[in-house]
Amino acid sequence: MFGQFVIKENEYWIGRKNIPQNWLTTNEIREKIKKAIDEKKESVHISIFLRDKIKNPTAFQGDLILDFDSKNVTEAKEEVTPLVNELISQKVPFVLTYSGNRGFKIIIQQKTIAVQNCTELPIIYKNIALKLQKEFNLKSLDTGIYGSMHLNRVINTIHEKTSLFAVPITTEQFFSMNEKEIKKYAETQHFIEIPKAKRNDFIHSLVKIPEKKQKTTVKRTEITGIPLCIQEMLKTPAKEGNRHNTALRIASFLYRAKANNILQTMLDWNKINNPPLPEREIKSLVQYLEKKEYVFSCNDEIISNFCPFLKKSRCPFYNKK
Repeated sequence: MFGQFVIKENEYWIGRKNIPQNWLTTNEIREKIKKAIDEKKESVHISIFLRDKIKNPTAFQGDLILDFDSKNVTEAKEEVTPLVNELISQKVPFVLTYSGNRGFKIIIQQKTIAVQNCTELPIIYKNIALKLQKEFNLKSLDTGIYGSMHLNRVINTIHEKTSLFAVPITTEQFFSMNEKEIKKYAETQHFIEIPKAKRNDFIHSLVKIPEKKQKTTVKRTEITGIPLCIQEMLKTPAKEGNRHNTALRIASFLYRAKANNILQTMLDWNKINNPPLPEREIKSLVQYLEKKEYVFSCNDEIISNFCPFLKKSRCPFYNKK
């Protein structure tokens, strides 16, 4: 299995954007985690989901993470308490951690949930999170983390905003300590025994395997030749803030015209932009348009700026809708 191990430096990556592609094997990740913990590094993140293939994975592996980030630790604790009590009463093995900032995380091992490695694992976990969110009114539960590229902070490494460690805590400590005591506790590293993972019927009952969608072939509205406006756009650098939208329009017309070497054409166009878009963004956009058609009107704000006709109706490609 493969995953990401990334140490954030300055603002090199923000959220899920511009994350360095640093794919490693499971053993390599374990070694780097151990070193980062030993050296008390800050801003250390790993993939939530491991994958069997770096590109086009057919199976994902990973534990379920429930991530709570409220206005402050006290508010987060009040919100999480009913869920923690329920998990204890249902005898669900789990690990509870303080994030090092304003919230907590609950980690439930994959073996406890009793679900196999599969392509749909991120969707399965998101559905579980949504059910728990509704059942326990978990307003600060982040249900946006269940993407195949999302990263998670490594336990016992330092949070860059607070200089506190993201530390595991026992349920006894969770119930007995107040916000000030929890933050004091997080000034140093702590290690607890991980509960043995075993199938739990309560958490497994929340699993719903999504139905696989049948692949559909995109039927494109074909055109013959490339409009003059698109030809002009290919010669003109796009303004910063408008590069992605411009790329989307150019590529959509190239697909409809069944142009050759669409990816290379888009990469060549991107080189004249200042600054260019990340190459992976262009590749991702082109791959997306292979599966979905976009048809833009001649009255589109971007396209109309490149129209050479005084009367658009004189253009053989004129499409006012």
